[in-house]
Amino acid sequence: MSTEAAYKPRWLELIAAVRSRFSGEVGYNAGGLIGPFPTSQEYRNVTFTGALDFLGISAYPRLSAKRDADADDYRKGWTQNAYGNNSLKQLNDFLEATDKDVYLTELGSPATRGGAFFLNRPRAASATYDLDQQAAFFDASLEVPATATEGRLEGIYI
Repeated sequence: MSTEAAYKPRWLELIAAVRSRFSGEVGYNAGGLIGPFPTSQEYRNVTFTGALDFLGISAYPRLSAKRDADADDYRKGWTQNAYGNNSLKQLNDFLEATDKDVYLTELGSPATRGGAFFLNRPRAASATYDLDQQAAFFDASLEVPATATEGRLEGIYI
């Protein structure tokens, strides 16, 4: 609904109603940086960003298809993810094109071995929790966007 022009008037009405009762900043959390799918590019196509103070991106990037990925794999994955896309370039292009503050308002990966890629796969009985691998994902995913967006990314929330 956020990317369809037909719904824009409803969003603008909702934002105006929120602003009439709330004095803080108003933002929207859009999906993105997941893969090459149109549904993972919502953040690029929100129709009502002009009415917002900031935009958040809900990101679950598939940084590696390796089941035993480590922090180096995840760092490399920001420029060549499991689908061959450069998520960092996509993010930087968006930051360059917008005049809004942008946050990664939701950055995540399941705590299972290979979870950064197999996020939506059926949970096998043999799924193995791997907190070290998840920590490596977060180490790389907090480091790379924070340093490679030249201060244009306002914040990252896991």
